[in-house]
Amino acid sequence: MIIACFGEAKKGKMATPYYIKNTDHLYENLGEPIKDTQGLDFAIKTLHSNQAVLFFRVEDEGLSKEHYLKGLNFLKKNTLQKRLLGIYLAGCFDPDVVHMATSVCMFHKTLLLATQKELIDYLTL
Repeated sequence: MIIACFGEAKKGKMATPYYIKNTDHLYENLGEPIKDTQGLDFAIKTLHSNQAVLFFRVEDEGLSKEHYLKGLNFLKKNTLQKRLLGIYLAGCFDPDVVHMATSVCMFHKTLLLATQKELIDYLTL
């Protein structure tokens, strides 16, 4: 089973899927978490819960619409070797991205994940 995470990172290609099994692998491929970002922190928590991560680097969390859509398109068009448990968008509330993410979630029969703060922010837009 795997969780797809989107977020900023210091290393790696934009909108490219990185299959991450442990924190050493995460730091090697994506670098240390960037201050005031959520994606890599969420990925680290996921790894500590013994779940693998499929990480998509975006240039700017919440704002890099094209990177989110490219990663979501990958998830929609590709059959994954492991069951997708959820998708975490790291603060992205763009209507087109949320719509595409919802479509991908329905396709994979999975959940769109959010922190409590993100859910409140989304519901009060």
